[in-house]
Formats: sequence, structure tokens, C-alpha cells
Amino acid sequence: MKKILLIPLFTLLLFSCTNDSNEEDIVKDVPKDGAIESDIKVEHLNDSLDILITQYKIWKNGISIKNGATSDTIPSLGFKDVYDENNNKKQLRETMTFSFL
Repeated sequence: MKKILLIPLFTLLLFSCTNDSNEEDIVKDVPKDGAIESDIKVEHLNDSLDILITQYKIWKNGISIKNGATSDTIPSLGFKDVYDENNNKKQLRETMTFSFL
């Protein structure tokens, strides 16, 4: 009897752990009563270097009390080859970009 209950329970547990949604934490409006707003972006400098730019704004009681920005030079990810629908390599090379999670 216990084995019969274990199989549906395990199946239910397995399906409840998967997350098929592609939802991201996208903030449309910052709560300005107390928050740190940040913006991170990467600009390509040359073939071997990128620039990581971090901008921030600190909010307290609806007022921006401090703004700032930092920039760092980081190694580039390089290029990846571009293939057509027949899996033939094209002459173009695409710049690889960083992912922010």
C-alpha cells in the first residue's frame, strides 16, 4: 500500500519542481521611499576588451540622495561564428554578449 502511494507522490513532487515559465524580475517602477536603483550595461571597446558600466541611484523618502557610476574594463567574450539554415558557416562573425541574471 505504501509503494502505491509513493509513486503518485513522487510524480507530483517531480512536476511541481519544474519551472517552464520565462518570467523575469522586471521592475517597472522603483519604490522611491527607500531603494537602490541600478543599471548595468556592457559596451564593446575592441576585439579583446569590453567596458562594464554600473550606474546607481539611491532613493530615500521620495528623493534621490545620491547618484553614481563606475566603469571597469573586462575581457571580451570574443566572437561566435554565424551559420545559415543548412549549417554552413557564413563569413560574418557575431560578437558574443554577457548575460545578466
